[in-house]
Amino acid sequence: MIVGIEVQKVIARAINVGGEGPVQPAGKTPAAQTAIVDGMQDGGPALGGPARISPTLLAQARGVPLTRVRLKGSVAEILLPVGERGPQAAFAEYLDRLEHKAIFPEAREALAALRGAEVIASEPVPAGAPVVAVVTSTLEHLVPGGVSHDAQATARVAALLREGGCLPLIIPPCADVMLPSERGARAAGVVAMTLGLDGVVGLGGADVHPRIYHDTNRFARDPNYPRDRFEADFALAAMEQELFLLGICRSHQLWNAAAHDEARRDASGRPAGTLVQDVREEGYSATTQNQEQVGLDEQKPFVLRDPRGRVLFENRVVLAPDSRMARALDRRRSWLTNSYHHQAVKTPGVGFRVVGAVRDPVTGKDTIEATERWNAFTTQFHPEVGAAYSAVDRQLFFSVARRARIFRLRKELRAAGRDGVAELLAAMRALPPGPFHASDFAWVREDLVRHWR
Repeated sequence: MIVGIEVQKVIARAINVGGEGPVQPAGKTPAAQTAIVDGMQDGGPALGGPARISPTLLAQARGVPLTRVRLKGSVAEILLPVGERGPQAAFAEYLDRLEHKAIFPEAREALAALRGAEVIASEPVPAGAPVVAVVTSTLEHLVPGGVSHDAQATARVAALLREGGCLPLIIPPCADVMLPSERGARAAGVVAMTLGLDGVVGLGGADVHPRIYHDTNRFARDPNYPRDRFEADFALAAMEQELFLLGICRSHQLWNAAAHDEARRDASGRPAGTLVQDVREEGYSATTQNQEQVGLDEQKPFVLRDPRGRVLFENRVVLAPDSRMARALDRRRSWLTNSYHHQAVKTPGVGFRVVGAVRDPVTGKDTIEATERWNAFTTQFHPEVGAAYSAVDRQLFFSVARRARIFRLRKELRAAGRDGVAELLAAMRALPPGPFHASDFAWVREDLVRHWR
């Protein structure tokens, strides 16, 4: 697995590391806020972020052929980094390589279902539709018409993206099995998969392998390093493209861990990009933070009550008031969300900033519930699930669709020789009412302009 570590160095550390990183505490705030929220103010010291991809690597990536595979009954097409074979042959080889390497030995039923799926002709990308990748971590995520939790998660996110006017495109787990093992060629293939995208949604799922953030395994359940290494490298590459990302639960954890750096530390001396492997075992929470374990309805936020109805714990996310996420949610300070996890982010990765937290009233400790960088939001909770009952979760999820549309619009303007901030803002205003939020215009003026290429 040295290859994966070297690719991380190629993408994340090769040149000009810079970004926003963890911030120092900024003093006391009202008691209703958490200790972590105390430190979530703008203006803290920057610790850097994933490096820009070198021109050489980018040129190599543009030469990597890609294939879209459409399975009959699937909610979206699958992207594979291979183009010399047709979709059916490419997908069969992908499954063969996964089985040969025994990366998912527990997924025999899903593998058999995928081998029996019919590959049909791809459809052209609708003109002007933002293309948003859906990053998956299990073979169950790919099964057309599947009834598993993972298959339903893929379907739910794909449906929401289509509702937001986007075209979902599935990134399958361990897609790098189709790439050469030589680290430069593998890096180019990973970067190639991010080209042509306007957004990324990373799904929830299994625990992150501690090797990603240079730790030993104490409480991580059934971690899978090859799976996590590919997703980490894909995320690092995607962060440096012209696209917007939303990382959910596992992806919230993995993307922060992917931006691990021992040399960059917070005020307490902890390295950037580390995880809590179990919130109860490590003393962060006195109760489970997985509402399924206490029989709570998926269609409700996590509020735990005693027999008398008194609240023992609630997953109330408190947002940093000046965060991009708060602006995208009309300056909301807090709201109740769902919760389905036992791991958590301990320290934000390089380039990320903590913007949301939940306090456990018994332990008095905070769990990081949200982080952000200029082109990404990550959440420990599941806004794609909450979108069914919470207007706030719904608004948060559709932020990725709106920002992806901005990146698509900018690329179209550039192709027409109108590559300026004023032209982009004018084009956004010219669209029919509804596609954009006031925070999107502010984001273009304050963030996108600083990363204009």
